[in-house]
Amino acid sequence: MLRYILLAISLSSFAAANFYQVTIPKEPFGYVYKSGSSDAPVVLSVWQCLQCSDAAAAWPVLKEVGDHYGPAQVQVVFYGFPLPYLRGAFLSARATKAVDQLDPSLTVDYMDLVYANQDKIGRSPDTVSDADMLEVLVGLAEDIGILREDFLDEYNKAITNVYSRNEWKVGITDSVHHSPTIFVNNVVELSFNPSWTLQDWTAVIDPLLA
Repeated sequence: MLRYILLAISLSSFAAANFYQVTIPKEPFGYVYKSGSSDAPVVLSVWQCLQCSDAAAAWPVLKEVGDHYGPAQVQVVFYGFPLPYLRGAFLSARATKAVDQLDPSLTVDYMDLVYANQDKIGRSPDTVSDADMLEVLVGLAEDIGILREDFLDEYNKAITNVYSRNEWKVGITDSVHHSPTIFVNNVVELSFNPSWTLQDWTAVIDPLLA
């Protein structure tokens, strides 16, 4: 009897220890901008919701930062962090992963289009259903040359769903709670706001490269 009690306690402890464990992916989460080098001395980790207006405002400048410094100096990595209170946020994150699986070279182009069409997804009327929002996302994929059937096949895979959920969970474990949240070399940049220009970013990054 004692043996069974000890076994039960052991199994209970094992379950408790692993209850919050996010499934470790075969490849790191995130989308690296223009093949930014993993050896770059500065890494910008951008957690963003594609239906967040602040993230949309910051998006062009963050790409400009990557272009200004180049992939050898600054690696910019975008992570999906769909906010639960914005309509279509999770659908957009899942759609982005589907596109990335089909053609990683089109991922940023797709996010460009999703940001530009927030009014049809995140800010659409309440009468617009999830199915309607998905149709918009399908259309945007077609606009960059992805076949509807291929997109939907990838979107509907369980692994795409699980990836998008776990990416969000990783953000939570890293204390991300708003969009966009930006880490510079793993340290959150608390002074950042969506109105920052390239000059604001160079004031942060240039001293790190000096």
